[in-house]
Amino acid sequence: AQTYCGMGQVNFNLKNYDRALEAYQKAIAVITASPRAMGIGYILNRARLGLAKCYHQLGITRDARTQFEAAVPLFTQKQGYNFNMIWEGNDAHMFYDAANYHAFANHPQEALEYLQKAIQCGWADLSTLESDDSFALVQDKSKFQKIVQDLKSRKPLP
Repeated sequence: AQTYCGMGQVNFNLKNYDRALEAYQKAIAVITASPRAMGIGYILNRARLGLAKCYHQLGITRDARTQFEAAVPLFTQKQGYNFNMIWEGNDAHMFYDAANYHAFANHPQEALEYLQKAIQCGWADLSTLESDDSFALVQDKSKFQKIVQDLKSRKPLP
């Protein structure tokens, strides 16, 4: 499932939205078959938000909204799937993925709120944030600039 989500992200970045949709759908099929696999709830969240971005880009806003609304209970209730932390599967990444979706969908306030939640949970990948095209629409916002400056001012890990 994690691999399919990665393939979905790669295809999304390449603007191969149909292939990205297919990869995210395959991820959901794998997840549905194994809802108790370690950290699978986080991966399902990533797949749903990936689908939401794809549908948004394809102009299928109803399906984009449906996928996002299906992801919300995953990170608010954490039920029905395993939410043990795994690599790139934790609350910080979940909130970052939600921020990414909102930034891409041109919901700047929500994007910045979720990004702040991600940072509060320990997310601090400045290079990813600065290179992520999804945040292009909020990069000139003062709150985004403050987030970037706060991340730059942090002492690097040894």
